[in-house]
Amino acid sequence: MESPNLPIDSIPPELAPAAWALLAEIARRIPPFLGQPPRVLLEQAPDGTALSEALAAFLAWLETAPAQWGTRMEELEALFGEMGAVVGELDGRVRRFVQHARRYATEHEGLTASVEEALGRLDAARMDDAFRPALEPILRTLRSEALREQRETRRLEEEAGLLRDLLGGLRERLGQVENKVRALRTQSLRDPLTGLWNRGAWDDRLAEETARAVRYLQPFSVILWDVDRFKEVNDRHGHPTGDLVLQALAGRTLQALRRSDFVARYGGEEFAVLLPHTEGDAARIVAEKLRRLAETSPIRTQTGPVRVTLSVGVATWHPDEDGQALVKRADDALYQAKRAGRNRVMTAQPPSGEPKKAAQPA
Repeated sequence: MESPNLPIDSIPPELAPAAWALLAEIARRIPPFLGQPPRVLLEQAPDGTALSEALAAFLAWLETAPAQWGTRMEELEALFGEMGAVVGELDGRVRRFVQHARRYATEHEGLTASVEEALGRLDAARMDDAFRPALEPILRTLRSEALREQRETRRLEEEAGLLRDLLGGLRERLGQVENKVRALRTQSLRDPLTGLWNRGAWDDRLAEETARAVRYLQPFSVILWDVDRFKEVNDRHGHPTGDLVLQALAGRTLQALRRSDFVARYGGEEFAVLLPHTEGDAARIVAEKLRRLAETSPIRTQTGPVRVTLSVGVATWHPDEDGQALVKRADDALYQAKRAGRNRVMTAQPPSGEPKKAAQPA
């Protein structure tokens, strides 16, 4: 499902700067562990059109990112789940120990009361003077032993309480470490310029989707696109403007995709898109849409509007094909598009063993 285009163009010009500042502040306040959103084009004039594009890119990122955060943390979640289970078991053992200690103390309190009662009766009883000296030391010894055991039990209860406090601190620390690891893991998989996933995240996601396709025979497709003559953009307008161009294209790509799709910065000015449950004509339609978005909508920058075009390669997974071979076919199609004149979409050759035909423009 595509993100809706909001009617931002109707904002009065005098309100556009305030709305732009609000959007920038929201983007800056995104928690680090959620990853970095696409950078809005903060250095250009904040008019309604630019605001509309920035807001659409930001909303598309918010819609797409949560579907990907969970898949990146599965192994860590399993690890911390096991650690949490250990802490839970220790906590259960401590609870049982405390219950046992309390029951032990209660039993000895009863013993002490019985001894006291026996001593009281002994004092009130009439008995032979020769018998009393023999009995009194026995009762006094029992009372002393009962009091000693009671004090020891209370000491054990105090130690158990301290142990429970330590376990509580361990649980809290475990949560802090988990959050930190999540943050570091997410940051390590994000491209700092565009906020998209990086090459490492792409490789992980490609492996997951390939394994799923092999298991369930569910096809998927890969799109690789590259900015035509991007070096000329940097040479003519400067590298800061070139960065803004990549950021804008990243935002437009997110806006054009479904929540289930995956997009990453593959390297330099090359980007990769993974389309689950998509093949053939449907994948080419998406690729053509991305190409048209770049061709028909100049990117507004401080140095003026910048027009760019894309060369795009598309490949659909075939049974018995690994992920890297699929990407290689898409990459070959991309460079066929370059050699054919740029600004076009080309479909990939089928893998070895399939009937071959020339790559076709979409």
